[in-house]
Amino acid sequence: MLEDCKSDQDEKPVVWLINHYGGRKGTVRSERTWRIAEGLAKGGFRCILISASHHHIRSEEIANNEVETLVSEPDGYEFFAVSTRAYAGNGLDRMRNMHDFYRGLKRIFLGTVLPTPDLVIASSPHPFAFLFANWARKRAGMAIVLEERDIWPRSLVELTGTPAWHPVVLLFDWMARRGYRGCDAIVSLLPNSEAFLRERGLRGEFFCIPNGVGESEENSENETIPEDVCAWLESADAEGKLAVVYAGAMGPPNALEQLLELASVDAGEEKPYRILCFGDGVSRQELASAAKEKASGFLTVRGPVSRSIAKRVIERADLCFISLRPSPIFELGVSPNKLFEYMAAGKPVVFLVNSSNNPVAESGGGVSVEPYAAKELDVALRRLAYMSEQERAEMGEKGKAYVEENHHWDQLGEKYVSVARTVIKAHGERMKS
Repeated sequence: MLEDCKSDQDEKPVVWLINHYGGRKGTVRSERTWRIAEGLAKGGFRCILISASHHHIRSEEIANNEVETLVSEPDGYEFFAVSTRAYAGNGLDRMRNMHDFYRGLKRIFLGTVLPTPDLVIASSPHPFAFLFANWARKRAGMAIVLEERDIWPRSLVELTGTPAWHPVVLLFDWMARRGYRGCDAIVSLLPNSEAFLRERGLRGEFFCIPNGVGESEENSENETIPEDVCAWLESADAEGKLAVVYAGAMGPPNALEQLLELASVDAGEEKPYRILCFGDGVSRQELASAAKEKASGFLTVRGPVSRSIAKRVIERADLCFISLRPSPIFELGVSPNKLFEYMAAGKPVVFLVNSSNNPVAESGGGVSVEPYAAKELDVALRRLAYMSEQERAEMGEKGKAYVEENHHWDQLGEKYVSVARTVIKAHGERMKS
């Protein structure tokens, strides 16, 4: 019970949920942080979601009069944007933006704008939030939970190729290790990361709460599917081809260039499938050009569409796929948002990922193929193309049932509430002893 967490029964325990790239519902491309805030508010906490005023995940800018102003949301949580400078790309201005956020958090903590938290949940799109959490705990002694979204600095080294000696890598490594040693608990998205985190200094509790899906409240009635996408869907249907869709990031870690290798498999033979990739990233232009040159008969690459339109396109597809470039870091597991969105839509999924967990295999909701194995991928796509619609629908329903049972935000929100209660109570008992 929450009574165990707070001596004053008339007040709710205060949680600062910190994510640099977070935002209110409908204003950012990632749902996780506001879903957590919504769950904590439902669970009886006063949850304040804190993010930066400027970041690249925003789909809607914050009004100037709402920066560093506490805003109440209809779903019960509150939102606060720390003033930061704007930036573009991954250069020095982005690092300065991170530092703005860190310094802003300290300034807000020392002020009177926000109530002092009973619990700080610091999420790690970068580890500056960990550094702030350690600093705040030394000053006020509150409970600390770190949310490990990316494994720093391994993600930087193994997924982007940044040298291990790079100053940013060394800085992030120091921040992460300090965070692990000083927190009460870690919530990781990756199911098999506990041993690794303990090797790096974690002394507190370990919890795994993966990514998830929830009911969509996006209204796309006034939006139309772009003409070229409509034409692609109609053409695949008219020709009796399997319509395969990828929606998401297009960067080196997403390994989409392997689709080009399908052109060399049974070259000259008509393929029973068509693949559409839409999204954005540093690899998009190069991939689009190569697709036109080498794979125009079956592969189409275009820019991003809105989330609501993406959902409608996925619903009209026959199946979806997800791919990640092989990396040792995936021994800790994966938890891709897009995968669960595909499965929630009832679509079979081709899983081109080497990882220690495999939701597609666990659910029976698709097929798994070794990355960069073009012949095996072609065989898998042909097998799915020759299945009946009923067989594919049954496969998709298995994935959908799995997601509803294991990755729905109703359940994941309750898990977060349980973690918050447990950590606050245990921290309070330690402080008394």
